[in-house]
Amino acid sequence: MTSTKVKPAKPREDNLNPTHKPSVPSMDTFFIKLPFAFPVSESNGRKINDILGFSLRQQKDDKISDNAEFIVLVIHQCLEAIGVEARIVFGERTIQPQTNYRPHVWLMIQGYIVDNTYVKELQNHNITYIEDNFQQCYRECEYDKNLLKQTPSIESLDIDHYSFKKRLNFFIHQPNKGLALGLNREQSYNYYFAMIRHMYDEYKVSIKGIDPRVRYMCWYCERYPKNGINFITDVLRQGTSDDQLTETKSATSWQFQHCSQCMVASYCDRECQMKDWAEIHQITCISRGSMNLSPLPDLPPYSSETKKNILSSVSHF
Repeated sequence: MTSTKVKPAKPREDNLNPTHKPSVPSMDTFFIKLPFAFPVSESNGRKINDILGFSLRQQKDDKISDNAEFIVLVIHQCLEAIGVEARIVFGERTIQPQTNYRPHVWLMIQGYIVDNTYVKELQNHNITYIEDNFQQCYRECEYDKNLLKQTPSIESLDIDHYSFKKRLNFFIHQPNKGLALGLNREQSYNYYFAMIRHMYDEYKVSIKGIDPRVRYMCWYCERYPKNGINFITDVLRQGTSDDQLTETKSATSWQFQHCSQCMVASYCDRECQMKDWAEIHQITCISRGSMNLSPLPDLPPYSSETKKNILSSVSHF
């Protein structure tokens, strides 16, 4: 009689990894209630819901999560292309009772709150709570014109909240710069052009896109290169006064130098770059071809020496 060897049972994955957790279901992409869908009985309701639904599915397919500032700009342009007026709102949102509000952006369409941001980790009970209480979950905040100039103290315990709020404000009040930077993310790039194709295929319209002037202006003082005025007259579309022009520092090109990290923002000189980096660009700068948003940096009040060290890695000047 021959004996048969019995193979040991394969250890369970959760026994091998004590920290293993079951996968959490991702956010749904089909909605029929506010604020994730628009009332179908209202004017252009079916078109609006088609765009919102396609956008949510595309965000999920492209693995875009919690990128409200970019998504809201694209959807606003899509709605504008079919003649639907919408207003971008900056404010705060909460997703469950007795929790803090978090900076967020959404759309107001015909007086309705519409939120098209896909957040992978948003659970069904959160969605139900938002749908049942959306008037209380969203609160608009007044725009603080001085926000870009502010820097939290090093003792601040709310630096991430502050930085996120600052990023949202930049995208909403500088939409062309925000879109230009956002396209450096591979997922956002794919999503953007999927939306362009959808709008043309379904409605035979083209969205406005990015104002080409952001490619030529200094991102801090917003002046244009005097040496290249003859090359960009068609871009400017209007005459420019002398105070809107400045000399180019480069000896080889009439164009301003770009930030060497994102290759999108450009500056007339090092001083403008340093000021913009300190105020906002260190938060919004995204390397070309990035897969994900870079983590928000800590924002202590930098010393002059620290600023020089930071800039040395991103400046051409």
